[in-house]
Amino acid sequence: MLYGVIDIGSNTVRMNVYSYNKERFKKIFSEKETLGLIAYVKKNKLPKHAINKLVHLLERMQKDLNVLNITDFTAFTTASIRNVKNSEEIVKYVKDKTGIEIQILPSEDEAELSYIGAQQDYDLKDGVLIDSGGGSTEVIIFEHGDVLEEYSMPIGSLNLFNEYVSQIVPSKDEKIKIEERILKEIKKLNIKYDKEIPCMCGVGGSIRAINNILIDLDLKDKKDSIDVNLLPSLEEDLSYNDRSTYDIILHTKPSRIHTVVPGLLIFKVLTQYFNCKEIHVSKCGVREGFFIENVFKKYQDN
Repeated sequence: MLYGVIDIGSNTVRMNVYSYNKERFKKIFSEKETLGLIAYVKKNKLPKHAINKLVHLLERMQKDLNVLNITDFTAFTTASIRNVKNSEEIVKYVKDKTGIEIQILPSEDEAELSYIGAQQDYDLKDGVLIDSGGGSTEVIIFEHGDVLEEYSMPIGSLNLFNEYVSQIVPSKDEKIKIEERILKEIKKLNIKYDKEIPCMCGVGGSIRAINNILIDLDLKDKKDSIDVNLLPSLEEDLSYNDRSTYDIILHTKPSRIHTVVPGLLIFKVLTQYFNCKEIHVSKCGVREGFFIENVFKKYQDN
């Protein structure tokens, strides 16, 4: 059996195809396009020309699914459409143009599904999971393998870039403003959990890009874990709006040249806030969680 999942994010649109039977599933194909929907938002609405860009992209992905003879697929969206005023209009327009009905995930569902997906990579017992995307950051605190608290912050690597950065990477003053904003948003959540959280699970393209850049710079081995003491060092390496900084990112993740540093600052501030020592970088996240809960488990139960 084959199934496609299309995740419409604030920065990227990614399609994963999974094969599955009663016992197991695996990802067999992945396609990603950087669309940057959140950059088009004006007066908290996504304009028609941006919606049409999404329509054209979904039509291309639909053709790819047809080539693979895959008729079963679902498209969902998170902060990119969830947080704009004309979300219902967007969903209706896309359905009329493509036949694809987009599911809008509430922030609490996004957090829960990210946790479920990340469990495919790690045996999550005690800690905090941070799923940071382009337009929002989900915070999930878990203990003994159970989710205790879920939170969502309306900030991500792309909207922080759009709001605070004047060039490609933030200046020293811009980084200070970004960090102040991140800390302000985390304090708004009024998190009461006060136990020690030595380890963080990181989900999303930003933390994966950070991990890959650290590997490319020979600052760590190829394991999917990051000593948080490496984050300030990487921040220093990416401090200049010049060729030296650009090349570091372009050699590893060119599509994230403008969002890597804002994403890095999110994780730096949050590891300091929770006093974490290490970040486990998950290859899985909300797409896997969505597939598990909406397709795989239901198929197993039949």
